[in-house]
Amino acid sequence: MQIDIVEDSRNLKSKIDSQLSQMLLVAETIGEFNKIQFNACTLDAIDLNQFRKNNVLYFIKIIDFGNNLTPISFCNTIAKIKVKKEINNTLKLPKINFENITADNSLLYVGKSTNNFANRMKQHFGKGSAKTYSLQIEKWLQYPELCSMKFEMYYKSIDFVGLNILDHEEQKQLLEMLETALHYKYKPLLGRTGH
Repeated sequence: MQIDIVEDSRNLKSKIDSQLSQMLLVAETIGEFNKIQFNACTLDAIDLNQFRKNNVLYFIKIIDFGNNLTPISFCNTIAKIKVKKEINNTLKLPKINFENITADNSLLYVGKSTNNFANRMKQHFGKGSAKTYSLQIEKWLQYPELCSMKFEMYYKSIDFVGLNILDHEEQKQLLEMLETALHYKYKPLLGRTGH
């Protein structure tokens, strides 16, 4: 077998350049994001039907940490919850990005949903399976320091069909690239990128 790493690298660069160009074209068409505000105590009042969308890019921001929490104390509390869950192995919370913690960072999470955004929000709100990695916000109610937090969520469904991008795998890759761009720029406190 003959390996030509230079040619293989050129081919990959060409493919990535093409994907990046297409990602920019998609990004230019996205427009305004929808916005809702909520807190852990009002999750039941949110109509999940408004999230019945596919190919959604979203991010959640903390607009009030409440109870004198800061980004570092919030992340430390989430870390304590994660340690507890590892003992009983029932609650799957996202990765904590300790490297992203600054005094003024209030971006909680960046995500994407290719199919059934309503179900993904159900998981984040803590009304789905505890075994699915998500924010599980309703479960935070048992921790008094987290109960008074307030959030804003921004979300946008991308019309790939209108952009004549019909291949599901291509849509998925572009959505992932857009999520990675948001993750890279805004450095959320929770969640991983490139998945």
